[in-house]
Amino acid sequence: PPPPLPPLSSRFFFRLAAFLALLLLSAEYLWMHTLRGSSLGAIMLFYGAAASLVIQNEDARTCLGVAYTRLAMLLRPRCGRPSGSVHVAFADVFFADAMCSLSKVFFDWGMIWTMAFYYPEPPPETLRAIFLPSLAASLPYLIRARQCVLCWAEGKLKNDSARYLHLLNALKYSTSLFPLCISAYQKTMTSSEDDQFKVERILVIFLAINAGYSFAWDVVMDWGMAQNPISCTTTGGEGASFLERSCMRPRLRFGAVASLAILVADAFLRGSWMLRFYDKYMFSNVDTYVLTTQFLEIFRRAIWNLLRVDWEMVKQIKKRKGKADAVHGDSDEDDSEHETVSLIKSRPHDLQR
Repeated sequence: PPPPLPPLSSRFFFRLAAFLALLLLSAEYLWMHTLRGSSLGAIMLFYGAAASLVIQNEDARTCLGVAYTRLAMLLRPRCGRPSGSVHVAFADVFFADAMCSLSKVFFDWGMIWTMAFYYPEPPPETLRAIFLPSLAASLPYLIRARQCVLCWAEGKLKNDSARYLHLLNALKYSTSLFPLCISAYQKTMTSSEDDQFKVERILVIFLAINAGYSFAWDVVMDWGMAQNPISCTTTGGEGASFLERSCMRPRLRFGAVASLAILVADAFLRGSWMLRFYDKYMFSNVDTYVLTTQFLEIFRRAIWNLLRVDWEMVKQIKKRKGKADAVHGDSDEDDSEHETVSLIKSRPHDLQR
C-alpha cells in the first residue's frame, strides 16, 4: 500500500497562502520599484522563490504531488467496467469544479508565456497574442464539459433515463466559454465606440445567462434543494422546519439558517461580474478589480463546497442503503462510493485531513 500522507491541516494552507501573498508583494516591490525591472522579471522571481519553497518543504511537495495526480486523472478518467463505460469519480468532478473558479489564474499563466514570447516588447493587441491566455482560461470549463459528456455516455450504456441531465450540465459549462471568447475579442477591437458598446452589451447578456443558469444548477442539482417540495413535506418528518420542508431538503448538516445564508451569498457572488460597471469608482486600477473578483470567486467556491459535499454524501448513503436492501448486504459499490461514504466513517483526524 502507498505510504500514508502527512496530516495537512487548514492552518497549514492558510499559512501557505499568506506566505505566497507576502512573497508576491515582496518580489514585485524589490524587482519593479527597487531594481526598476520589468513585470515579467518580478513574476519569474516569485515563481523561482516559490519553487525553492516547494523543494525544501515536504508538506508543500505533498500538496503539489496530490494536485498533479488529480490533474492527470482529469485528462484520463478512471476506466470502469469491462463493458467499456468510463466512470468519472466524484473526486475528479470536485477537483475540476475548483479549477473552474481559478479560470483567471489560468489566463494569467497563459499571459506570462505570451509576455515571455514577445519580450522585451509588450504583447500586441491582436488575436494571436490573446489566443493562448484565452485558451488557458477555457481549459477548466472544457475539462468539466468533457466529464459531463463521459457521464452521459456511461448513462447511455446503463440505459439511465436521467442521463440527459449530464448534457444540460455540459451546456452550463459551455455558457462560460462565450464570455471568454467575447472578452478576448474585445481586447483586439479598434473600431468605434458604438461597435464596442454593442459588443459589451452582448457580453453582459451572456454573463447574465451564465450566472443565472449556474446559480439555478447550484441550488437544484449540486445542493439537492427545491427539487420536490411536496416530497420534502411528506418525508422530512416532524423535526424538519418549514424552510427545510418547503424549499430546501429534509437533511441539512449545517442547519437551515446556515444553508440559507450560503444560498444567498452564492446568489450575490454569482453576480460579482457586475462590479465591472463600477470598477472606475471602486478600484484604483484594473489589476485591483481583477484580484478582488478572484478573491470573491474563491470565497464563493469555498462555501459552495460545504453544501456540495454534504449533498453528495447524502446521495451516496442513500444509494448504498438501496443496494444493501436489494442484494441483502452485498457490498458491490464503485470507487466513488467508497471514497465518499468512507468520509462518514473516518476518524476525526482523517476527516480533518
